[in-house]
Amino acid sequence: REAIEGERHYHIYDEKLPSVTTILQNTQSDEKKASLENWKRRVGPVSAENIKNEAANRGSIMHKLIECYLLDERHLDLTDLGQQADKMAQIIIDEGLKGCMQEIWGTEVCLHYPGLYAGASDLAGIYEGRESIMDFKQSNKPKRREWIEDYFIQLAAYATAHNQGFPLIGLKLFLKKIFLKKDEKCLLPYYQDNFLLVYIAYLSNFGSKTSTTWLLPA
Repeated sequence: REAIEGERHYHIYDEKLPSVTTILQNTQSDEKKASLENWKRRVGPVSAENIKNEAANRGSIMHKLIECYLLDERHLDLTDLGQQADKMAQIIIDEGLKGCMQEIWGTEVCLHYPGLYAGASDLAGIYEGRESIMDFKQSNKPKRREWIEDYFIQLAAYATAHNQGFPLIGLKLFLKKIFLKKDEKCLLPYYQDNFLLVYIAYLSNFGSKTSTTWLLPA
């Protein structure tokens, strides 16, 4: 990974590819940007920066705790932030991971679509009998479905990159243990289309010589 003009990119072979999160952050809707600016004005720029940094640090600790659980390692953080992160990590472990993972292929798994983009999923393996990639999220309060569409677009981008590199292991996208539903229908094609539109917007806004060839898995 490296920062180019302050934004995350992945250096893979001879390519420097924008991360999926970089693409999503740079193509936020005007409504989302306005909402963020209104929040910053409401709490003040200093508080907004502190809240953002604290959330990022808490999320990093939470991810570390989950990764240690998956790898059967030990990690303890006794800071106030670490205790908060531990509670969040334990919810994910207890309600989403225990007894669900049959195989763990890797954690912090780098995925890339040659010439287009790259990213790192938190976990890849067999989840409840299904080949899966997973990304863990944390929030101080529940979010409405429409507020987290980027989460699903992000996973669709990862799944598409995975399927391009490993076409014999075709991943699909399902929402799992969300909104008290066991499963929804496969959502991968819908969110692949959404990410394609986002990626085209990213290219038009920032300019790139990156190829726009889009090869969807069968």
